[in-house]
Amino acid sequence: FYVKTSLIMLLIVLMFASAFGSLILNRLDGNSRFQVQSWQERQTGWHEAISLWQVNSGWGVGAGNYTLALANNYPGQPAWVYQPVHNLDLLLWAEIGWLGWLLINILLLLLLWHWWLAYQKVSPQSAPWLQTALAALLALLVIGLFDHYLWSLHSGILLSAVVVAWLWRSAAT
Repeated sequence: FYVKTSLIMLLIVLMFASAFGSLILNRLDGNSRFQVQSWQERQTGWHEAISLWQVNSGWGVGAGNYTLALANNYPGQPAWVYQPVHNLDLLLWAEIGWLGWLLINILLLLLLWHWWLAYQKVSPQSAPWLQTALAALLALLVIGLFDHYLWSLHSGILLSAVVVAWLWRSAAT
């Protein structure tokens, strides 16, 4: 199972690298004008998220109110400037504060504990299903480091719910 999965993943990576090699190298280089602009916008977003959290005494601006709070704090900007920070943790801190962030992470830890207990009991034939569910959750956590859509867009919320339900259900069987 692991050898087949690793080979398939390697083939997919090689296929994408051969098709999009110049784009990948451009992203890794980081010296193009758009890369520098993107990096600066992300840094600005991080600072804005932290300042919104601090201004609101750590309780957040309310779920879904991030861009409204940005517009109130930085009026007169073009509409495209007001976008959620590209980091899930910072967005959660800014919108629902430290308590909401803590509750979500406690639920995530409980989910992982439930998974771990189930993983200890299963037969080797059931392990790949559990491991795949965990890999999907870990992929979402990595995506959360670089984007906000898992919290701010309907499709991201649905994707998160499906992965969490998949992990819970696979651990329950």
